[in-house]
Amino acid sequence: MKKLAVLFICALLLSACSPKKAEKSMVVYYSDDDGIEELATKIADHTDSELFRIVPKKDYSSLNEKIDNKKELSAEEIKDMQSTSLLLEQSVPDDWDECDTIYIGFPVSSVMAAPAPVALFLSQNDLKNKTFIPFTIGTQDALDHARESLTFNGARKGWKDGKAFPENYTDLEIEEWVHAENEK
Repeated sequence: MKKLAVLFICALLLSACSPKKAEKSMVVYYSDDDGIEELATKIADHTDSELFRIVPKKDYSSLNEKIDNKKELSAEEIKDMQSTSLLLEQSVPDDWDECDTIYIGFPVSSVMAAPAPVALFLSQNDLKNKTFIPFTIGTQDALDHARESLTFNGARKGWKDGKAFPENYTDLEIEEWVHAENEK
């Protein structure tokens, strides 16, 4: 019995001394030539993260711009949008399973919902045991509404508030934000 107790204590001590799995992060972003790509790259540099761009197979940026600017779409453009399934060039990033923290960036607009490619990306990946930290360039209110649409009003767990950067953000702002997120 003593031998069993000693073996048990040794096993506990060895497991306590074993190295913890290092957290790995990834910066995932969707961009329409709106500054998000540059911001995502800087966040990846500050967090030593992999970088993954969400790329739709078909480019709808000109239609998105028309919608954002409240311009009328032609019947042909509407038909094209309705008949075309949104597909991504790559749905699941390499090393997705190894990442614990996902910084996710996307443009926000007057629609106050995240762009469809971002929602599609999330629907095609296993989101369990991951922490999501959204970021954008714009207002915090717009980011909050977009986050709510992506989390189904909080039903999808693991999301932090994130950060809306001003258009004239600085590297110091990014550094301070990343440091604050890592302290939480």
